[in-house]
Amino acid sequence: MERALPALGFEGVSEVRVGKFIELRLASPPGTTAEQAHRNVDEMCRKLLANPIIEDFTFEIDAGDSRPSVALEEHRPVRFGIVVFPGSNTDADCWQAVATFPGAEPQFLWHKHDTSATSTPSSCPRLQLRRLPALRRHRPFQPHHGRRGRLRRRRGAGAGICNGFQTLLEAGLLPGAMLRNIGLKFVCRYVNLRVENADTPFTRSCRESDLLRIVVKHNEGNYTADPETLAALQANGQVLLRYVDAAGRRTPTANPNGALDDIAGVCNATHNVFGLMPHPENSVEAALAGGADGRRIFQSMINTLLLSRARA
Repeated sequence: MERALPALGFEGVSEVRVGKFIELRLASPPGTTAEQAHRNVDEMCRKLLANPIIEDFTFEIDAGDSRPSVALEEHRPVRFGIVVFPGSNTDADCWQAVATFPGAEPQFLWHKHDTSATSTPSSCPRLQLRRLPALRRHRPFQPHHGRRGRLRRRRGAGAGICNGFQTLLEAGLLPGAMLRNIGLKFVCRYVNLRVENADTPFTRSCRESDLLRIVVKHNEGNYTADPETLAALQANGQVLLRYVDAAGRRTPTANPNGALDDIAGVCNATHNVFGLMPHPENSVEAALAGGADGRRIFQSMINTLLLSRARA
């Protein structure tokens, strides 16, 4: 292993011990922050291990010199909560997408359940909201119950896809609003997305400017916000995904719905609530037409949980 890691571009490997755990020390260059060190070790594990989710890994940072070490340990399940509403759509697709990750446990959560009874400290609650935004605003998952408060205090992570994005907007968990698509027509097609911020719980398995090919299918995906809100989103790194062409360029034809600033997905100011119009749950299997780029969104959330466990 001490020879393999330098060959993969990771210098400073020492103190390798193999037993029930594989432990090693990886020295980081001077000035490396703890977050950068975590990202470096995450990249190392993805390159070194055939499947880091099956193997599982945790991180430890030496506060004195910020040198990370990694230990592979017995797997603990990663739990995803998928909220189901009357008339919701593709929640089964979300369940199936999560189930393709070894060790991930998808759980359907009926909309009348109070989240305080379904969230646990060891879980990674993924608030998967689907349809009927007007109805959801008045249900226990929104906005007068525990989930909203926990998300605002950064004690959980939530993602809303398509109409789930609308729900988060209407509940005040995300800034902005949603309009009918430009042209007033339903759009169903593959789009190219450019990762604008790779330092969030939902994009940490990507790199900035990476391109993802994921399907959209919606009638109201035209994201809008006032100039002050847009400026704040840009300044705080809250725009996570933008519509681009296959070369990564922002062009009018690459934007399927007329969204302001070509925005496909945004997060809140604390970067733990995410809304996006494309459907990553329909792009998780390479053998199918949708491809597998959506896996990187799910993988990012899984890695975020593993990091939070290591830091606990």
